Amino acid sequence: MNSLRYEIFSGSPYKNAIWLESVEGLDAACEQMRERAAKQPGPYFVFSVEAYAALASTNTSIAKGSCGTDSLADQSSPHH
Repeated sequence: MNSLRYEIFSGSPYKNAIWLESVEGLDAACEQMRERAAKQPGPYFVFSVEAYAALASTNTSIAKGSCGTDSLADQSSPHH
């Protein structure tokens, strides 16, 4: 029995997605998506041509506040 192939994209599934690769098996595609996201932060998703749907996604982008700073406060303590 042949495993289904899944497409990995970067970007949004709704606009300007960039195809990266095709992977056999959903588990392998999800793992590859997570590996890519860990190496190069950003939004990624796994797409099934058969189901014509995005089946998994992740976004490792660093959120920016309205002033262009990281949205998370500096977690270092002022007390040493």
